Amino acid sequence: MTFSDEDLKIVYTSGSIQPYAIAGIRKIYFYEPTAITELTGVSRNGLLLYPNPVSTRLTIQGIPAGTTQVDLFNLTGMRVLSILVEDDSPVIDVTGLKPGLYVLKASHLTAKFIKQ
Repeated sequence: MTFSDEDLKIVYTSGSIQPYAIAGIRKIYFYEPTAITELTGVSRNGLLLYPNPVSTRLTIQGIPAGTTQVDLFNLTGMRVLSILVEDDSPVIDVTGLKPGLYVLKASHLTAKFIKQ
């Protein structure tokens, strides 16, 4: 499973890849043990999230100019947090989030992070 722009891509052991639009995902179920094998702070589109994994405060860099809101989604597609952006490097308190994988959306850009 990887994230690319606004898509979630499932990579099967056969090598085939199936993309899904993040906006259209409501729930994801895993029927077999699943692991995250790679996670970096920088997404391919220029957003930088750190520290990643995070336990208390997440710093965001690379937000496009003119962006006024940042949204956080869990893997069921539910928006769990919306933040008004006042500068290009906001710090978000994530202590209220449950541990897991989240997707951050800033304007047309997305990035993933893990909440510990």
